Amino acid sequence: MANNSRVRTYQSINRQLDERYQRLLKLERTPFLLTHVPMGTGPSSSNSSSSSGGISSECYKQAREEFDKRYASPAVFQLVYRDFQISRPLGRGAFGSVKEVKCVRDPIPDYLQVTNSADSTVKSQRIALKIINKKSAHKMKQEEHVVNEKRILQALNFPFIIRFYFSFKDNANLYIGLELIEGGEMFRHLRDCERFDEKKAKFYASQIVLALEYLHLLGIVYRDLKPENLLIDRYGYVKMCDFGFAKKIDRGKAYTLCGTPEFLAPEIILGRGYNMGVDYWALGVLIYEMNAGNSPFWDADQQKIYHKIINAKFRPRSFFSDNLIDVIKGLLQKDLTKRLGLMFNGISDIKKHAWFRDIDWLQIFLKKLRAPWVPDIRANNFPDAEDEEPARSSINLFEKEFQDF
Repeated sequence: MANNSRVRTYQSINRQLDERYQRLLKLERTPFLLTHVPMGTGPSSSNSSSSSGGISSECYKQAREEFDKRYASPAVFQLVYRDFQISRPLGRGAFGSVKEVKCVRDPIPDYLQVTNSADSTVKSQRIALKIINKKSAHKMKQEEHVVNEKRILQALNFPFIIRFYFSFKDNANLYIGLELIEGGEMFRHLRDCERFDEKKAKFYASQIVLALEYLHLLGIVYRDLKPENLLIDRYGYVKMCDFGFAKKIDRGKAYTLCGTPEFLAPEIILGRGYNMGVDYWALGVLIYEMNAGNSPFWDADQQKIYHKIINAKFRPRSFFSDNLIDVIKGLLQKDLTKRLGLMFNGISDIKKHAWFRDIDWLQIFLKKLRAPWVPDIRANNFPDAEDEEPARSSINLFEKEFQDF
């Protein structure tokens, strides 16, 4: 959610890839077979009472029905910026900022109320208010991504995905109210630790696997999995955030060049269309980075990064276990017919992999396990950021472009 050194927008990536096409013409391209096995297909779906990991298939069926209903008819909120009191800035992004706020409207809307256990009084939830400047979003041609982010987020409901509270807009800005995740970004914690041990990395990875399983069930490709977009809650569990590049494609393909360079799958760089498999590739990069402290494809020369990705060239660290190396190689597989998550058994091949053998998926889903690290929520776990008032306008800027927000 905060600003960081990685490239985050389509335009930034596009500028860095200006020279890629001539280089790619010199490479020997592998003809990709784009396949996607939705959750519930293959032999693992033969048991109708549960999906792999002991989570009831009825749970996922109900989740799909609820999502479809909310996605088709997004809620409308009657709120304005002055309904909120600013507590502190949390960070800045490419075309907006995030602030911690609380609602001071009287009465407080039901969906923002929380009851004080000590005296039973009602107060406002602590909220992370994402403020998107219309002019900046339009300048960077991000209108579709911004509208998609709001529409998808407001329909999601999963333990490891940030909770949406509300959205509204005014003449100059768009606003999204999200739950406040006090532990801050995984990126910052990983930087402080340099790297995680395998047990800790596996704990986080298991939650991301379940979140991707949920998203892919709904037909959504995430496209921006990285430590900066993973927050740690007060109990030490992961919350996936920043759905600016998420898109509902169902069984189709996407062609837009977007994401973060070091996490891009080969099929995105080659521009031949892609599906949910890009998220499994990014999962492989993330698992490597959590365990090693750096990307498997990092290079000072951006073009060399893309060359390494296209050829799936990386070197496991000497301290990686055999099972860790195997799961990373299975996810960072440029042949889509052999990539974990895309074969006949779908995501079950990831969940049943030897590296995840000791994971109790149901206990993870229910958040019953003690986290290996719990953040100190009394500390400021967000980078220092300057507070500034949102832009104002006497006319409704880009009304047509953001009419569906």
